[in-house]
Amino acid sequence: MSLWTKMIEGLETRDINNFKEWHHEEFLHIREDKLVTRDEQCQVYAERFKDPDSTSPLKDAVLITENPYAMEIRWPEEEDGTISTMLVLKKDSKVWRTILSTVPKKQTM
Repeated sequence: MSLWTKMIEGLETRDINNFKEWHHEEFLHIREDKLVTRDEQCQVYAERFKDPDSTSPLKDAVLITENPYAMEIRWPEEEDGTISTMLVLKKDSKVWRTILSTVPKKQTM
């Protein structure tokens, strides 16, 4: 099973233990000037999973490419007219690093 499939299924089941399982112990999420550890990311998602009205942040995402080393994922943020691109680096077949970039949609055309 691809890591992309594990991510989508894990977010749909809303199981924080499953979520933590496919994140490497050394996981770091980088967004602009923020750095988030695996434990911090799990806290955010544990709260999100408790909210029955929350949706997966990847619900509209498209997998651009995946190989044994990395993934590129992209999705629109309709409410603010932006496009987000996330690069995922893998280690031991788990999410090791994520780098997120969000730009205005008009800059992508």
